[in-house]
Amino acid sequence: MKKKKVLARTSMFLLGAALLLSGCSAKKETETGKDNKGQGLKWELIVNKSKIDGKVNIGEFIDDKKGITVGYGGEIHYTEDGGKTWPRANNESMCRYGVSIASDKIVAACGNAGQIRLSTDGGKNWSDGGKFLEKNYYVSFVDEKKGWVADSYKLAATEDGGKTYNEITLPSDFGAVATVYLSPSGTGYVLNAEGKLSITKDGGKTWTSKTILPAGEKVNIKTGTMQYAAVKFNDDKNGIAAVINNNGKKAVFRTEDGGSTWVKEEIPESEAAFGVAISPDGKYISLTGATNTVSVLKYKG
Repeated sequence: MKKKKVLARTSMFLLGAALLLSGCSAKKETETGKDNKGQGLKWELIVNKSKIDGKVNIGEFIDDKKGITVGYGGEIHYTEDGGKTWPRANNESMCRYGVSIASDKIVAACGNAGQIRLSTDGGKNWSDGGKFLEKNYYVSFVDEKKGWVADSYKLAATEDGGKTYNEITLPSDFGAVATVYLSPSGTGYVLNAEGKLSITKDGGKTWTSKTILPAGEKVNIKTGTMQYAAVKFNDDKNGIAAVINNNGKKAVFRTEDGGSTWVKEEIPESEAAFGVAISPDGKYISLTGATNTVSVLKYKG
C-alpha cells in the first residue's frame, strides 16, 4: 500500500512538472493573457465612429460629452451627449478645415476665403472672427480675443477677436506648417511636417527649435489640407502631440521637459483617420474618419 502511494505521488509530480514546462496549463495561460491584454495602454476608446449627418473635415471633443465638427460648406455640428446626437449649428461661411475649442463656451474655426468664425456658446451659434489670407487650415484660440491662424506657410495672430491679424515670421527654413497651438500663457508652438517643433515666448520675435520625436522615430505628416497633427501643452513642461502619417499610421508622443525629450504612447486600435485634434487639457484625442465619423480616445494615465 505504501509503495502505491509513493508511485501515485511521483506520477502527479511528474505530470505537474510536464504541464509547467510545456506551458499547457489552461488556467495559467488565461490569466497571463488577461494580464497582457492592453498592458501599457494609457488611452481608452470612449467614442467609436460616432456618425454625423453631414460632411465633416475635423472634429474635436472637450470632454466625454461635448464635441464640435466642422466641414463642407461651413456646416458645423455639436454634441452634448457623447456623440449620440449632432444638432446642426447656426453658421454661414465657406468650407471649414480647422477647429479650436478654447473652453466649453469659446470655439474658433477656420477655412476657405480666409474666414475665421467664432462661437461664444459652445458651438451653437457663430459670428465673424475676421479674415487672414485666402485659405486657412490651422487655428488656435485661447479666449474670444486672442488666437493664432495659419495656412501652410504663413502664421498670424489676433488680440482683438479677429478685427485685426498681424503676421508672425516663422523660423527660417521651417517648411510646411502641420499645426499650431497658442497656450493661455502666451507661449506659441508650430509643428512642421517632419516633426520639428518651434516654440516662441515673445510672439514670434525669437524661436527655439525642438522635435516631437523620440530616438529612432520618424514622421511624415500631410499638410495643406485637413489637420493631420495636433499639439497641446498644459504648461511649459508637459505636452502631448498626436500625428497621422502619410501612410495612415497614427502616433502619440508625450514630453515632461518642455519638448527636449518625448516618449511614444501606445493607443487602442481605431478607424482610419484623416483628421486629429486634442482637447485643451490634453486628455482627449479626437480622430475624424473618412465617412463623416468621429472617434475619441481618453487618457486614463
